[in-house]
Amino acid sequence: MVIQLPVSWKYELEEGDLEACFDPKSQSTLRLHIIKASSPADKTSDENIKSLTGNQSYVTTLKGYLLTKPTRSDTTESGKNITIITWKLINPTGDEKIIAVLTYTILSEEKDSEQEKGMIAILESSLNDSELV
Repeated sequence: MVIQLPVSWKYELEEGDLEACFDPKSQSTLRLHIIKASSPADKTSDENIKSLTGNQSYVTTLKGYLLTKPTRSDTTESGKNITIITWKLINPTGDEKIIAVLTYTILSEEKDSEQEKGMIAILESSLNDSELV
């Protein structure tokens, strides 16, 4: 996947070949999972899209991918309250579908800060212009 991120961000490979990027000045992390899926031959294009998006609302990006609207969930990890924001970027063409699942983890106490709101806007803009390769 090709995505524009701030130059100050660092990249790391976590356990299980999970790719992650983070801003060293904050405790927020962007994680990326790439999934390949095959569409059942007996399903219509609309049925396949509903299945791939999890029936979530989505927009079509500049490059023709489907980008789901972000979902948010609150949980606790290592004793800290966190908010996880999740997007799916989907290439709906061809027999084998490529799905990038991106999660952005934020300390819950920071989720409404101007810094995090700005970063989420940057991520959404970057996702709209990103590419699955």
